[in-house]
Amino acid sequence: KISGTLDDLNFYTTNDGNNYVRMKGKTGITKEEFKNNPVFDPIREHGKEWGYCSKKGRSFRQMAALLFQKAKDGSFAGRSIKLLREILEEDNTNPKGSRTLEEGFKSRHIPEILLGFEGNRNRPLHQVLKTDFKYTPEANTLQIQDFNPESDLAWPMEEATHVQLQMATADWNPTDECSATSYSQELILEKTHNATITLYTEIPKGNNWKITFLYIGFLNQQRRKTHPLHRKYNTASLVACHPVSS
Repeated sequence: KISGTLDDLNFYTTNDGNNYVRMKGKTGITKEEFKNNPVFDPIREHGKEWGYCSKKGRSFRQMAALLFQKAKDGSFAGRSIKLLREILEEDNTNPKGSRTLEEGFKSRHIPEILLGFEGNRNRPLHQVLKTDFKYTPEANTLQIQDFNPESDLAWPMEEATHVQLQMATADWNPTDECSATSYSQELILEKTHNATITLYTEIPKGNNWKITFLYIGFLNQQRRKTHPLHRKYNTASLVACHPVSS
């Protein structure tokens, strides 16, 4: 009994001990076959939409770039593309391969898709912030009543002595791949400082969805200066979104 390859013949032995020979199959396909064979339509459509979302994803990540620079993990870019593909799939007007985010954003499920997107999935907001916050879209404010940083936050390490909170609100235009973003002031609190806090930003101009992010970052005080911890310890979460008409 033999095994191996001789010219175009493959010799092999099955599990039951029988010896067989077969001709080597044709490997690979040509560009023309891939382009014209309808069996590959799903692959082509998927690739086209992935490329579309990848291009749009760059502007999506720029919406709150100042926050994401301080709180993100290695999967951030890939997860943002996946998020946009979920929105794209809400387009029931155009065929696969030609769907658009403009049509997808018309879906009533957009808040369900967007809310909770994390810059750093290893430090999601629901694990870091242990108390409730209230977001008021009309005034574009985010408030935490009787905020006690020491007990209301999951501190990443003993060396952390301060916490920084900041809010950002963006108007994102996926068609033109641009956004207008307003940032609140940076609020830095000592670990033992108790107070009701309110974050506020101007409402950015534009006729698109208003998307709001909350950043929670930790710092270590050394003498008179505070130094931010590595971004892997911090949180940047999408906490609110609503169409401009609401």
